[in-house]
Amino acid sequence: MIELRSVKPEEIEPLTQMSRRAFASDIEVGAPDAQGGPPGFDSADWHRGMIRKATKFFSIYDDGALVGGMLIFAQRERGKNVYNLGRVWIDPAAQRKGTGLAAMEAMLRAFPDAKLWTLETPPWNVRTRSFYRKAGFEIVGENEEDVFFERKVRSL
Repeated sequence: MIELRSVKPEEIEPLTQMSRRAFASDIEVGAPDAQGGPPGFDSADWHRGMIRKATKFFSIYDDGALVGGMLIFAQRERGKNVYNLGRVWIDPAAQRKGTGLAAMEAMLRAFPDAKLWTLETPPWNVRTRSFYRKAGFEIVGENEEDVFFERKVRSL
């Protein structure tokens, strides 16, 4: 059973290690190199700062075991009840088992006020494109650096 919990300081190191492994595995789906990843993906200090900066920083548990993390940001400039999924990662050992989709469903339940969800992913990452579509998101734009997704929850 998937559970989202507010991140605790003692989870930062294992979450950072999981983030490193998860984003290193992107080399298998088109990443330019295994050292790449989003800003701060491999930094415990960066993750520690997200406890304060993110609207919500969740740790993802599967049957009591820590398996990943998720960062949510309110998008106030886009209106009330609009949120951005800034990042989600699942340790490669827990991937391809429905964990990510279950975590996305838990995220939606955690924000019952949400009207719209947004996110971005690199254009080369075919794995995340497929994953976000399965989670109910639709592509709404694209440029050289990002593919933009949205999921409407209620009419705006």
